[in-house]
Amino acid sequence: MKAPIYSLRLANASDRDWTFFVYQAAVTKDERIASLVWIASPSLVPAGSHALLMWHAEPSFIWSTHSQHPSPMPFTASGQCVVDLGVDHGVLFNLDNNAPSFESCTRAVAPGPWTIAVEDNVPDHTYLIGTCMDGAGTLVSTAMTSRQYDFTPAYCIAAANHVGAASVVDHSRHHPTLRVNFPADVYALSFYLDEHHHWHPGAKSGISPPCIDRYRPAQ
Repeated sequence: MKAPIYSLRLANASDRDWTFFVYQAAVTKDERIASLVWIASPSLVPAGSHALLMWHAEPSFIWSTHSQHPSPMPFTASGQCVVDLGVDHGVLFNLDNNAPSFESCTRAVAPGPWTIAVEDNVPDHTYLIGTCMDGAGTLVSTAMTSRQYDFTPAYCIAAANHVGAASVVDHSRHHPTLRVNFPADVYALSFYLDEHHHWHPGAKSGISPPCIDRYRPAQ
């Protein structure tokens, strides 16, 4: 079955231009896991305009070698495995015969469908593991031997002066940010940023046609 298309309409009702972007944050706070800018408007969204950011809900686990990605890094996978949300367990990241791979495992090893467990044959600080959605990286961590990582995601919208897709979200900088939830069977949501740089649900009257429309994750 084709993955559903989700969309976020982000309107700029403030007094300045912004880059709007979407990222995922781990539901369970974990300092080991970094968020990547997942979808970003490729140019500033002027006051009085909006951006429509869209994606297919196709999540995957991904891994890469650490040396490929100096920080801040785009997270281009060297290996990929579909996240199966219909099961109660995640995957095992293994290094049999010096060949990294994701393998099916039991709930006791990796509880929850978004969990990656790292096998004891994986050396520390050698690989990055994480998730992607619709082909673009979302969450990333350095793989450490015999550890578990819960990548259960929450959606966040934010605004910044300039930010590029695939860069690491810098939580030490203040960005107008809001965590958003899609109720069951709801695939499109609207939010607007007001003159005080606070996000609100719903549409804002007086917003002109979009300057950025139907923008998808960078592949």
